[in-house]
Amino acid sequence: MKKRTAFVTGALLLGMAFTSLVAAGPPTREEAERQARVVEQLNKSLAAEATAPGKLTILTRLMAREPSEAVRRVALQAGAKLPDPELDTFFTGVLAGDADAGVRSEAAKSLGRLGSEKCLPALAAAAATDRTTAILLGDIGGQSSARRSATFAIAELAARFPKLADDAAAKLRALEPAAEPKGEQLADARLQALYQVTGDATLLKPFYERLKSPDARTRVDGVVAFRFLKLKAVPAEVTAALKDADAEVRSWAELVAKEIGGPK
Repeated sequence: MKKRTAFVTGALLLGMAFTSLVAAGPPTREEAERQARVVEQLNKSLAAEATAPGKLTILTRLMAREPSEAVRRVALQAGAKLPDPELDTFFTGVLAGDADAGVRSEAAKSLGRLGSEKCLPALAAAAATDRTTAILLGDIGGQSSARRSATFAIAELAARFPKLADDAAAKLRALEPAAEPKGEQLADARLQALYQVTGDATLLKPFYERLKSPDARTRVDGVVAFRFLKLKAVPAEVTAALKDADAEVRSWAELVAKEIGGPK
């Protein structure tokens, strides 16, 4: 139980959400050795290929045939070095077709950080309809989707391409939070991403209201919500939560305050 609790906390730190958790177990020695050989061959093949389209072909083929999500994550790191338009092609393909929700989520994040403005439709589609599938991180598995990651990637893309702001805001408003799978906090993500794009302070009202709740768990949710707004200053309400009667609320308030305002 302690291991799973630590994993859930780590998932929150990474901005991820899961509908369930199971112990998957580490790979066998034989499988670990196979994965190492595949990664070694991948690196050799990429080094030997001089063209971006050729590297894209190598990575796309590996993603299609490789059963290990850990190896596919290594391929994602290599894909981040591709230039446009190959980078867009690679990550939009992974986002649309990979079997693991964590891999798809990483593809969405990469498009937000590195993709061109042409990626907005793919991210909007994933934020609205990405399916719930298995997700594996280390020896812990569960169920999730890439919808949350794609939602925030829309905001990040808009920050990089300000002329997309109106279109990005419209796509975020069009999302249907009522259809979210339990546990993925998509309704919150929609408001948080929309705030990042528009700066509309009225979107923060639900999070401030949670901080006033008599229920400690609700106050924790309220504090954690401020992690995903990209604020430039710590709100007074979060500072006040540093003196909350509940230890978990205080702990999260300290973490969030440091993230927003630094160690001070």
